[in-house]
Amino acid sequence: MKNKAFLSIIEQLVMLLVFTLAAAICLQGFFTANKISQTRDVLDKAVFSAQTAAEILKSTKGNFSYAASALSGSYEENTLTVYYDAQGKAVHGEDFCYKLTAKKLPAKELCQSAIISLTSDSDTIFELEVTWQRRPQ
Repeated sequence: MKNKAFLSIIEQLVMLLVFTLAAAICLQGFFTANKISQTRDVLDKAVFSAQTAAEILKSTKGNFSYAASALSGSYEENTLTVYYDAQGKAVHGEDFCYKLTAKKLPAKELCQSAIISLTSDSDTIFELEVTWQRRPQ
């Protein structure tokens, strides 16, 4: 009798060990998925801010000064610069998650272009070229 009770306890301990390992693996998967989701959320907000900058530049036919004030950024030497935090809000200073820059490209016959790029820690996240008709001279 004693031997059967001991085997039953060992069986229960092995089942508990298997369940614990399975739970640990599942929890690790959930935490990894949550981290990836948060990273993707920041990237989505960054791409949305680049699209917003492109739409402002197109609708104002390349008025970088207006775009800088609308996006809470700065415009110097043909470059618009805006710093964003992880929530997608414009910030000033060094506490930023990613940086948006829009640079004027050389003008063509009927149109003007700009390249909008998003960088984070000197890695390019996203680039977008936007083109609009030039104003008559």
